[in-house]
Amino acid sequence: LAILTGHSGPVRSLCHANRLLVSGSDDGTVHIWQRATWSSISILEGPGDPVTSVAIQDSSIVAGTDKGCISIWHNTC
Repeated sequence: LAILTGHSGPVRSLCHANRLLVSGSDDGTVHIWQRATWSSISILEGPGDPVTSVAIQDSSIVAGTDKGCISIWHNTC
């Protein structure tokens, strides 16, 4: 369907819900993609460590790192 680019490191985690796809990468960022168009709609800066897990719950996006840090953002997309 699409090839999504934008991370500068390997992608370690993906999660989708409703109309969004979220990806977490070794580059320390979380990308939010719109599934209808496969376009990037937001790039979230994590705590600087590789992001190894991502999740979408209700109106929040959560990311975990390999250093034990968890970041939470309110999803306004």
